[in-house]
Amino acid sequence: MQHTVLLGVLGYVLVQLLIGLLVSRRVTTQADYLLAGRSLGPGLATFTLFATWFGAETCIGSAGAIYAEGLSGGSADPSATPPACSSWDWCSLYPCGVAG
Repeated sequence: MQHTVLLGVLGYVLVQLLIGLLVSRRVTTQADYLLAGRSLGPGLATFTLFATWFGAETCIGSAGAIYAEGLSGGSADPSATPPACSSWDWCSLYPCGVAG
C-alpha cells in the first residue's frame, strides 16, 4: 500500500510538471505570467483574489493567532473552524483512525 501511495503522489507531481511545461510555452511576458495575459474575466479574477487572500490569511494570520493564543486562536480563521470541528468529531468517534 505504501508503494501505491508513493506512486500516486509521484504521478500527480509528474502530471503537474507536464502541465506547467505545456503552459509555460505560451507565457512570453511578465504580464502573461503575473496577470494571465489580462484574459481573466471578472468572475474568475474575483475567485482568484479570494483564494489568494484566504490562503495567505490561513498560512500567516491564523498560524500566528494560534501560536499566540493557543487553539482558541483558531477562531481567527472562520473557514478552518468547521473542518476542524468535523475532524475532531470524526477522531472522537473513531479513536484508532479506522472507520467502521
